[in-house]
Amino acid sequence: MEVHPNLGAEKLYPLLLDFCDAFGVEKCPKPSTIERLIVDMGGLRTFPQKVSHFGKVRRANRRKVLRKPIFEDLRAFLLLHHADVPV
Repeated sequence: MEVHPNLGAEKLYPLLLDFCDAFGVEKCPKPSTIERLIVDMGGLRTFPQKVSHFGKVRRANRRKVLRKPIFEDLRAFLLLHHADVPV
């Protein structure tokens, strides 16, 4: 987990299956069980951090990405490619 700290249950399952086979564990938990364990632990996601000049670690503030509304993009696509479809 230290190499890939933000893996989800689906990507973690094949790694865990190999581990179980290597050490002779008969039952390997399925991805849904792994997901429930991750949620119960409070999540495994590591967030970006910044260190102040005092050496105190704080969570870095991420900027929001300005995105267009999907409806406007869909309307423009329909006008360009399907002129006979009413918008």
